[in-house]
Amino acid sequence: MDQNLPHAPSSGDEPGDDGVTPEALTPTELRLRAIATAARFFGIDLEINDFRPRPNEPYPSPASLVEWLREQGLQARGTVLKWKNLFTFRETVPVVLLLKDGSAGLVVGADVKRDIVWIKSPTARDQDPPVAVDRLRLEQAWGGEVVLMRRVVGQADGEAPFTFGWIFSQVATEKRFLWQISYASMVLSILSIVPAFIIMGTINRVLQFNSVDSFWMLTWIMIVMMFFDMMLGWARRELITVMTAKLDAKLNLHLFSRMLGLPLDFFERNQAGETLSRLGNVSRVREFLTGRMLQTVLDGSTLFVLLPVMYYME
Repeated sequence: MDQNLPHAPSSGDEPGDDGVTPEALTPTELRLRAIATAARFFGIDLEINDFRPRPNEPYPSPASLVEWLREQGLQARGTVLKWKNLFTFRETVPVVLLLKDGSAGLVVGADVKRDIVWIKSPTARDQDPPVAVDRLRLEQAWGGEVVLMRRVVGQADGEAPFTFGWIFSQVATEKRFLWQISYASMVLSILSIVPAFIIMGTINRVLQFNSVDSFWMLTWIMIVMMFFDMMLGWARRELITVMTAKLDAKLNLHLFSRMLGLPLDFFERNQAGETLSRLGNVSRVREFLTGRMLQTVLDGSTLFVLLPVMYYME
C-alpha cells in the first residue's frame, strides 16, 4: 500500500498467512488480493490467476474488477465515495479501497465517535489487528475509488438448499469457460463443413478437368483444416477438464462443510451407506450437467450451422 497509509504491524515487514510480504508484491497483485479477500467474506473463492487485465491499464481498473466479480457470481460496482460515506458501510464490511499507487486496502470497521476507520492490508494475517486511520492520513493515499460487492442470492452457499438448481447455479458461475467452450464448438462446426466443399471441388475441378494445381491446393487446405480441427478439439477437451475440476473442488468443499455442520444425531439416525449414496448422486448430477448435457447442447448447436449449409448445397 501507499507509504502514507499505515498498515497493520505484521502487514509490512512480516509475511502474511502465505509467507508473502507486501514488498514482494506489485500494486496490481495487492489490489487483486484485496478483492479476493473481500470476496471470501461472501463465500466466494477467487483464483487471482484467472483475472484477465484490460489492455493499456497500468493496474486493474474498477470496471475490470467489477466485471471479474460479476463473472464469479457476485454483484459488484465501482464508485467514488467521500470520507463520510465510509461510515454508512460499517455494517457491511469489507469495502475495498483502491489507492492512488495502484494497490488497495480493506475497510473492516469504522468508529463514528472517534472519526476513524479500521483498515487491513490484503497481506495481513487473520490474527493481525486492523489499523485505525483518520481522514487526513487516508485521503493522502486514497482518491475515493472503492469496489462494493455483495452476493447475488440472498443465502450464503453454506446455507443454500442443496438442490439440482443450486448445482446448476454453480455450473453457471463458470461463464468464462462456458463461452470459450461454445466458441471452440462453433468453430469446429464450421470446420466440419470444409470437407464437403473439398470433395465437391475435387469432383468438379480435379477429376473433371484433371487440374493438378487444384488438387494440391485442396490437399493443403485439408491438411491445415485437420490441424486446426485437432488443436481446437484438444483445447475444448482441456477447457472442459479444467472447468469440471474447479466445479468438483467447489462441490467437495461445500459437501465437506455441510457434513461438518450436521448434528451428531444425524449420523446416528441415518446409515452410512445412505449418506454415501446421496453424496454419489451429487457427483452424478454434476457429471450430467458438465458432461452429457453439455456435450448434447454443443453437438446440437452444430445442426444450426450444418443444416442451412446442407440446404444451400442440396
